[in-house]
Amino acid sequence: MVLYKRKPIVPYEPPQALRSDAEIWVMKITGEVFATYEQYLQRLDYYNQKNFTCEITGRTSLTYFEALKSETHGSAHVDSTFPEQLREPILRKVQFSTTPRIDELVNSLFELFKEDYFPGEKVVVQLDNENELNPSPRLEGIIKDKITFPEIKARDGSIERAAMSRYFVALYSRSQEALTDSKHVFRDRRSFNKNVLRSFLKNSVSRDRWEGAPWLVKENLTRIYHIDTTIPAKLQYDNVVAERRAMAALRKGRPDDHCLQYFASQGELPQLAEAAKAHHGKLPKHLVAQFEDALAGRPVTFTDNGDDDTMRIPIPPHRQKVSQPVVKYPIDDLEIRPRPNRDQRPAYKTFTTESAQFSQEHTQDIAPKTVGTLLEIWNTFNVHTNLYLIDSFTFDDFVDAMLFQSADIECELLNEIHCAAMKLLVDEAGVVDPHVPSAEESDDEDDDSTADNSAVSTPAPEEARRTSGRGRQSLLKNDITETIKAASPRRNGATQHRGEEMMGDTDWQSRLMIRDFTDGGWQVILVGILMHMSSVLTKEKEVCDKVVAHLAPMDQKATKETARRQYAQLDCNLRTAALEVLMMLTITSKPMKDSMERRQEQMTEDRKEKVQRQRDRKILAEELHALDIERKRLFPEETTPPAEQSSDGVKSEDSGVKIEDMQSIDDTDQGSDVTDDDEAVASARRRISGRSNDLKRKREEDDARKEKEKQIRLEAKASQSAQKKVLRDIEAKKKAIRKCEEEVIHFEERLRINACHRTRLLGRDRFWNRYYWFERNGMPLAGQPTSSTAAYGYTNGRIWVQGPDDMERAGFIDLTEQEQNHYRMAFGVTVPQRRDLEEGETQLSTAYDWGYYADSTQFDLLIGWLDDRGHRERALKKELNAWRDRIIEQMEAMRAHLEQIEQKRTQEAEPAVGIATRKKTSADAMAVVRHPCLAWRNDTARRELGQLHCEGKIVPRREEREGKRGGRASREKAAAKIDVDEPVTTRRGTS
Repeated sequence: MVLYKRKPIVPYEPPQALRSDAEIWVMKITGEVFATYEQYLQRLDYYNQKNFTCEITGRTSLTYFEALKSETHGSAHVDSTFPEQLREPILRKVQFSTTPRIDELVNSLFELFKEDYFPGEKVVVQLDNENELNPSPRLEGIIKDKITFPEIKARDGSIERAAMSRYFVALYSRSQEALTDSKHVFRDRRSFNKNVLRSFLKNSVSRDRWEGAPWLVKENLTRIYHIDTTIPAKLQYDNVVAERRAMAALRKGRPDDHCLQYFASQGELPQLAEAAKAHHGKLPKHLVAQFEDALAGRPVTFTDNGDDDTMRIPIPPHRQKVSQPVVKYPIDDLEIRPRPNRDQRPAYKTFTTESAQFSQEHTQDIAPKTVGTLLEIWNTFNVHTNLYLIDSFTFDDFVDAMLFQSADIECELLNEIHCAAMKLLVDEAGVVDPHVPSAEESDDEDDDSTADNSAVSTPAPEEARRTSGRGRQSLLKNDITETIKAASPRRNGATQHRGEEMMGDTDWQSRLMIRDFTDGGWQVILVGILMHMSSVLTKEKEVCDKVVAHLAPMDQKATKETARRQYAQLDCNLRTAALEVLMMLTITSKPMKDSMERRQEQMTEDRKEKVQRQRDRKILAEELHALDIERKRLFPEETTPPAEQSSDGVKSEDSGVKIEDMQSIDDTDQGSDVTDDDEAVASARRRISGRSNDLKRKREEDDARKEKEKQIRLEAKASQSAQKKVLRDIEAKKKAIRKCEEEVIHFEERLRINACHRTRLLGRDRFWNRYYWFERNGMPLAGQPTSSTAAYGYTNGRIWVQGPDDMERAGFIDLTEQEQNHYRMAFGVTVPQRRDLEEGETQLSTAYDWGYYADSTQFDLLIGWLDDRGHRERALKKELNAWRDRIIEQMEAMRAHLEQIEQKRTQEAEPAVGIATRKKTSADAMAVVRHPCLAWRNDTARRELGQLHCEGKIVPRREEREGKRGGRASREKAAAKIDVDEPVTTRRGTS
């Protein structure tokens, strides 16, 4: 049955009282008749709406004709696939069933019949202990007979023998029968599964659109299988409604005439109907007792309603019938009733130094709140690699770098991310980003000073300072020292650090302008930035003061070397907090804003190109369809080429008797000279003349046939050329379609990478835990293909789970006592108890708690644990299934890489056995094995800038300086080098 918006179609009423000569319009497919053409068009427009549904296949958004065609094909497929022997028992089981949802009906029938077989079914039998080489062969056969043994119970009620069946199966490959049970018999899964059973039921049964209506087998099938169609009285609509009204009246304790008449009609105390008429719905006490004895079978205490003669009737508890409303899924996840014995959510891993397998030598503990900050920083740098001019890096290397502590070995990853972020705050001209908070702005209300130190003064023109022989960097530093004073605020009272002494007369903006990063320079700049932010932002003051107190302690000299060595020993949690402050300044900077705008514009262009490719593909598909029709015309299914036969064969076959006849003619001519019989001679001549005419006629027919064959061969040759051209055109169209599809995929990937404006979460589960896969948008899945760690094949490789925030806990988990009691009455448990049962021991309490899944098996178990009947978990499950293959690929790549690192560490830890050689592993190689983050290199900066960020400003080489003072050729050579470098250096803000 075709449905309109999931409801049956109301047929069009035919016109009444038509005249015999009236003009009518008929819809051929439906057989509907219309009196006017406008009515016909209106009905046709109604059928052309894409609001129809095929009930068998479940396909939606179809026109009526598409849905009817789909239903016809689906019905034919079900009729040809579903076993004939199963149809009658299943239909008899379904008839008058009151199971509300078809899903539940399908599940119950499948469990009932999946191990029950019937004579005539084609099955596969697994034999035991056939021979040693093939101990368990599977043979096809057909069930000949079935024997059913009932269940046997002991006197105490225990089951001595469960019900079972035995089957005689005739094997196709052998001339014998096998006696087996249901455990060794199997059906073809393609012919009997839940999907096929659902389609069969939709094609075979129906029910009315009222609550509690029974399933009814269609009329044509009831005649075929002789199924009773008499609906039991208790399942008829009037009786169901009357029962509901009577039970509702009893629940209220006010039985009326309809209530008593219903029980009287059911044969329960018929005298109640007469008593109800006499007493207007109120019964005497003795009838109340009879009524209760009949219904409850035991005495019941009643409540007096104030009248001595009458009492109201409460319903006995065990006879109450609470009608369960039909639930239309999806609903809120916590409103779904918990399933008994349901598996718990697979346990995730917590991000600790023991489980992450990062560095061998660190002894630090990563605080739970630090995990989210680490993810935020890593995601920002990997999404905006083109802005920071930095290679992508894995999360494992990043955490290893944050845990790395060594004053002798430089970690390039640690240096580069700090310096790259700092360079966005102040450009080389000394202009501070306008979004950096100013200390003076916060003091305007209290101080009358009008000085504005938020921007660094521009140095004097370079021509005025070239008279000296000193280098440009020294001149700039000297000029800044003389013209700019320290902008860091002075604190009242005793200071806990020597940060101001470490900064000296040069503030952090000036140091950052000249790119003073080397030999502890960027650590000193970090001290200045943190002191500045501590004076501006109150909530960051505590963290900033802790970091500055460690980098510039009171018991050590305030030098760059002290800052470098102290940062090398800084705790991972403080490092992360300081880097977060620095990163938040870059997020609000102007280069970041410009980069986001450029990406947004690029996404607009990519969307346009993607839509255009999709349109081109649609046009090419239509042209390919037309060419395919032409191909079918040129290549009919049965082509009979004309038979080519030789001319000699034609004459010898079609000319009749030539040799024998001619010999007989010659004999007759010779005999004419001897005999005198003229009649014999005339008869022979007549025969010769007739045969000559036949030969002439046959020759003409042969010539005409040959001419026709020649024309056919010419047409065939022309047709072959047309066929080749059509085939070439079809192949060209297919190639163009494949190219369009590849370009669509390419633009979709670009859109995914450029969608960096926010981190998209996969979804939430029933307890409001958030799920993230950070590779989903804003970055290539395996990192930049040109990065130094591209061979790893992954960047993060984990599904991250974040706990619910405080607002979600307050509204859905941590309910009031009254709300928890109400939830317990509805579902048997409170929300925290349900969480303990379904999540187990691994729970995330707040949004600062994080866990992750890094194993493909656990990931698949997580997908299976989600219940798609809820709004949140349905959306989450859809996203996880959509990205499943790519997520598992990243997980496997991460696992292989970490196993390789662990193997190298094991090999390094094993003592040398045997003869010692002179080959020794270098200290750098051993450090890389212990700390994989040291293998990372910033090739992007080397390629784009010609140097690393942490190297600061490089003094020009000697030959370049000589080129400036030398002749024309030297100056042109130096200018050529500058021309090559200048366009690249201006791309710092590009994305």
